Amino acid sequence: MHKAERQKFIVEIVNQRGFIAIKELQKLLGVSMITLRRDASELEEAGLIDKTYGGLRSKNPESESEKKFNERLNQNLQRKKKIAQLAVEIVKSGDTLFLDGSTTVYQFAKSLAQSNLSLYVITTSVMTALELSRNPRIEIILIGGLLRHGFFTLVGPIAEENLKKFSVDKFFFSCRGFIPSEGTYEANMLEAQSKNNMLSNSEKHILLVDSTKIGSRSIIKCIDTDKIDILITDQMLEQKDLKALKKFNIEVMADH
Repeated sequence: MHKAERQKFIVEIVNQRGFIAIKELQKLLGVSMITLRRDASELEEAGLIDKTYGGLRSKNPESESEKKFNERLNQNLQRKKKIAQLAVEIVKSGDTLFLDGSTTVYQFAKSLAQSNLSLYVITTSVMTALELSRNPRIEIILIGGLLRHGFFTLVGPIAEENLKKFSVDKFFFSCRGFIPSEGTYEANMLEAQSKNNMLSNSEKHILLVDSTKIGSRSIIKCIDTDKIDILITDQMLEQKDLKALKKFNIEVMADH
């Protein structure tokens, strides 16, 4: 592979993934580390990628829809609280859980922290871990990895590798958009990869999504509808959406 082709490949895969470890990229290209670092420096100087510790990151701006944690925390807050209350109903003492870094699942974590449940929780969210720490009955593992500033989630190769070490009962997650006939959508590739790892290593998959997100997409397709077992939302869905979900045998829990 010539230099121009190699550098084009590097930019494409970094933009596709959002981040790639330098060692993984070296294996894919089959070139020396010296050559790869030279390519990376040239591409960074050209403004096409960013070099970070251990890898390369895309310079593509975050989607405008990807507001940071504190910006999203109070959006549709009452809807999220209703969803959280419903979600607690399907958790029992002794459960092992994956929790993602969404603000909806954060509200769910606040409800769990106030419960009498004894649980084992693995999460990618610093904020969720802190909230759960209020309850001494809940054992918490905070997955290591690259911290997303402003989002308080841990992502990237270290997080992905650590997530693969666990096998849990239930995975609670949210999304940036959900099309009932298609699946969930995300605004960030690294978050999508983490969620897919949690999905692969859990028995039951529970989507917590407020009704404002149903029918909307974001830039990255994440989890297919047929991988979802339970959908929990804040109000009864439209008939067309219920019909679409029925095809996948998804249980729907909604606030009435």
